Amino acid sequence: AGNTEGWNKFMATTTQNIKSNADHWFAHLTSNPWHVAQDKTVQVGKVLARFLETQQHSKCFADRKVILIGHSLGGAIVFQTLLQAQQEHLVDHAICLAGAFVPSVENIHNSLRSVRGNLINVYNKNDQVLQMGFGASNLNFTGSRPAGNIPILITHNIADEEARRKILDLDMTQ
Repeated sequence: AGNTEGWNKFMATTTQNIKSNADHWFAHLTSNPWHVAQDKTVQVGKVLARFLETQQHSKCFADRKVILIGHSLGGAIVFQTLLQAQQEHLVDHAICLAGAFVPSVENIHNSLRSVRGNLINVYNKNDQVLQMGFGASNLNFTGSRPAGNIPILITHNIADEEARRKILDLDMTQ
């Protein structure tokens, strides 16, 4: 019915290969510079939110509008700043240009409390860097697309009237 020794050797080799591949993918996710930078957007967003909260009544910010603008991972930092803020209406407007982050409906609603005016999502459906690079570097098998590739309102079916008023999706697809 077969060679037991050969079967055991085959199984040991197969198990080692599976473990080696799993270790490789884990290492890819944890040491990949893009993934490391993306993880740091949460930390940077928290620091920026605390800075703005502590400085909003200083002479530097007195009677001035605060508008956050970020491109790609900078857009992710803008979004994280809104999420990490503990204060309502911390910024007047937030603009994400080709944002390299995947917003959930809950995160969208939570981010809006920190914005007095608009959250502006500038996207391009044909942005190959976001379509291919973002998905590959994050091993995105779910099909979720970053904000820089999609209109947030339509994609996430935002029905809340105040949220619909605050979010502006600008399609830059040519």
